[in-house]
Amino acid sequence: FAPQLEVFKKEMGDKVRIVKIDVDKNQELAGKLSVKSIPTVMIYQKGELKYREAGAQPIAVLKKEIEGLLTA
Repeated sequence: FAPQLEVFKKEMGDKVRIVKIDVDKNQELAGKLSVKSIPTVMIYQKGELKYREAGAQPIAVLKKEIEGLLTA
């Protein structure tokens, strides 16, 4: 999934910031975010959670979600 995210980041440019968290090294944060599956994809806008799904998501889905937020 990480290579797909890199391609996604290149396509989206400065419109997105990708943050990957190692849940083994950051167990407290993973607990606060209620991460139960790896990967868990979360999209935030201005600090507010807008999208959350467990498992690797198709890039087309992520792009659609983000584009929807950018045009809202």
